[in-house]
Amino acid sequence: MRIYALRSNTVKQMENFLEDLFNLSDEQAAALREVEDAVNQALDQAHPVELMPQSSYIRRLQHQLVDRYGLASTSRGEEPYRRVVGLAILMVLATTLR
Repeated sequence: MRIYALRSNTVKQMENFLEDLFNLSDEQAAALREVEDAVNQALDQAHPVELMPQSSYIRRLQHQLVDRYGLASTSRGEEPYRRVVGLAILMVLATTLR
């Protein structure tokens, strides 16, 4: 049995964990790195970001990673062009509504 420990809430550690746990290919790992870039862009610019089309499995991993940052996402489009979009910043929305 393998035990994993994430010492901090960094995307790189989460990516390494997911790559190892699910035996992700380079293409799948690149899709998760795309999420990291999109999260940074969403946080910096406070606007929706659209990712590249992915399989349902990869989109699920992308949604989970986005959720870890406290952001929201949705999928849009028809297969095989369905993609993760939105990345609405929940922290900014909560602050705005106060």
